[in-house]
Amino acid sequence: MRLLRDLKNLDADYILMDLGAGTSFNTLDFFLAADTQLLVAVPEPTSIENAYRFIKSSFYRLIRLHSPTTELRTFVEEAMDRNNQYGIRTPRELLAHLRSMGEEVEAFANNLVEGYSPQLVLNQVRTASDIRVGNAMENACLKYFGIYIEYRGFVHNHDAVRKSVLQRKPLMKLFPKEEVSEDLKRLLENILEQQKVPPS
Repeated sequence: MRLLRDLKNLDADYILMDLGAGTSFNTLDFFLAADTQLLVAVPEPTSIENAYRFIKSSFYRLIRLHSPTTELRTFVEEAMDRNNQYGIRTPRELLAHLRSMGEEVEAFANNLVEGYSPQLVLNQVRTASDIRVGNAMENACLKYFGIYIEYRGFVHNHDAVRKSVLQRKPLMKLFPKEEVSEDLKRLLENILEQQKVPPS
């Protein structure tokens, strides 16, 4: 928590954190603390499954961290167990249960859902059907989780990435005109445009 506080106080325009894979509490907490929460997946079954698991875990963690009472926090902890007594299996079912616990808890749940906005990027896409995986994941999260994730774009699979790693030089400097570099530029511009604050 001290590290998170210190990061927020750094004199920097942007801080980029590569959290890697997994659902450890540290990874989830850094992800939830970010202003822009980017989830990167590849269009393959194991990666997609891991992305769904991460979305579910991070949402449960968000509710637990911000629960206004000990009782609610305990309930969420129990709901995180796959064999919980409430039969809760998905974020949608958890939200439905919370919304049945009274107006205050319902308002709390609704506010968290509105503020939870992970964004999806697909990496190493090869075909048009790979690109459409992002839209399918966006729809599946809304349908089965009750959570909206935004599919921000994709990056093509390209041998230039491997070459830049082998040469230990930045991809954008070595191959600025390659398709994969153009993908990254487009994604970055898209994300930065979203961060602009409208003039008051």
